[in-house]
Amino acid sequence: WIIKFCDTTIFTTISNELNDFTASVYPNPSNGNFTVELLNGLMAGDITINVVNTLGQTLYSSQENISFPFKKEIQLQDVADGIYFLSVTSQSISFQQKILISK
Repeated sequence: WIIKFCDTTIFTTISNELNDFTASVYPNPSNGNFTVELLNGLMAGDITINVVNTLGQTLYSSQENISFPFKKEIQLQDVADGIYFLSVTSQSISFQQKILISK
């Protein structure tokens, strides 16, 4: 795993012998509106995007059939300020990112 910090955007790259997976979540921190961007990947197909709170309760869940590049806007204005965890999973990838909501 290579984590690169660039302003407030965090890019995570997972490399293997065949492909690279690159994802970004921005802005972070935000007022509750986030963008998840998958720039390339191990496969196109079905993914699940979840946002959970620190108690493990799911606040947002979406299943997407994707191709690359992929961009999804997530709106969480109705949740309290705090730390949350965003995950993107499929059969071949798993990406987790801590997100901060501050209004």
